[in-house]
Amino acid sequence: MKPLHQSLRDLLLWGHKIHRTAAPAPVAPPTALQALLAAMRPAHQQYNERAMAFGHRYRSAFWALYLLASLAVLCAAMPFVLGWADEDSPRHALTIWWGVAEFLIIAVVALVYFAGHRQDWQGQWLALRTRAELSWYLPTVAALLPDDSSKPAAGNWYARVFGPGNLNASDEAIDTLCASIAPETLTTLASAWHDEGFASQYGLWCRSLIDEQMHYHHHVGALNRALRHRAHQVTTALFVSTGLGAALHLVWHSNLLLLLTMWFPALGASLHGAIAQSEAYRLVVSAERLEFELGAHLSSIDAALAQTSVAERGAALRAAVKATLATLLDEHEDWLMLVRPHHLPLG
Repeated sequence: MKPLHQSLRDLLLWGHKIHRTAAPAPVAPPTALQALLAAMRPAHQQYNERAMAFGHRYRSAFWALYLLASLAVLCAAMPFVLGWADEDSPRHALTIWWGVAEFLIIAVVALVYFAGHRQDWQGQWLALRTRAELSWYLPTVAALLPDDSSKPAAGNWYARVFGPGNLNASDEAIDTLCASIAPETLTTLASAWHDEGFASQYGLWCRSLIDEQMHYHHHVGALNRALRHRAHQVTTALFVSTGLGAALHLVWHSNLLLLLTMWFPALGASLHGAIAQSEAYRLVVSAERLEFELGAHLSSIDAALAQTSVAERGAALRAAVKATLATLLDEHEDWLMLVRPHHLPLG
C-alpha cells in the first residue's frame, strides 16, 4: 500500500505522464572494494529502510495536516449547504453529527501533530537518511584515505578525508562502521592504487555511481516541477471558481454556491500551503543544479581516466572523486537545512 503522500501526489498528477529515461547500466566495483561493500551493505540497508519508513510517516503527516484542515471547514459548511441548519428542517437534529465530524477531524490533526513531535518523526528521518547516505559512500571514501590511514585513528573516514564539518563530525554509528573494518583491509586498498587495473575499475565504477545520481536527480526535478505546476493549476481553478461563485451568488441564491464559496478557498489555501512549505520548490532548483554539477565532475573523472601514467591517473582520480563526493555532501547538508525548520507546519 502506498503512503498517503505518494497517493496524493499520484492523484494530483493523474493524467500527466512524466518521461523517464532508462537507468544507466550498473558497473561492477573493483575487486579490492567488494569485501568492503559487502561488509557495509547490511548497515546501509537497515538505515535506508528505517529512513524511508520515517520519511513516509513524516511526509504523509505533513500533507494530512493541511488537507484535514480543509475537511474541517467542509464539515462546518455542510449543515448550511444541506439546509439542515434551519430549525424548521426535519433533519435539523442531525446537524450535531457534522459538528462531531468536525471535532473528530480537529482531534486527528492534533493527534498527528503531537505524535509526530513526541516520536520525532522528522528528526529520525533526517538522522537515518544521513546515515544511509554516509554508509552508502563509505567504500568510495575508503579508497581516498591517506596511505597511513590503515593505522588506528579516531574519527570516521569522512572527517579524515574531508576534514571537520557538520556531516563529517563524529557519529557513533558511522564511527562504529569504520572501526569494524580490519586495518589489513585498508592496507590492501591503499596498495591497490599501484595497480593499473584498480585505478581504471575504480574510476569507471565511480562514474557509474554518478550516472545513477544524475538519473535520479533528473527524475526528482521533473517530478517536482510537474507537481508544482499541477498544484498551481488546481489552486488557480479553485480560487477562480470561488470568485465566480461569489459573483453568481449575488443574483442566484443556491446552497451549492455556498459550498463552493466556503470550501473551495479553504481547499485551495490548504493545497497551496502544503506545496509552498514542502520540498517541491527547493528540489526542482537543487536537482537541476546538482545534475549540471555532477556532469562537470564526470568530465573530470573522464579526464583522469585518460591519463597514461598510473601515478598521475590515481592522483587525478582521487581529486576528481573527492570533489564529487564533496558536492554530494554539500547538497545533502543543504537539504537538511531546508527540511529541518519545518516541524509539521500548522503549529
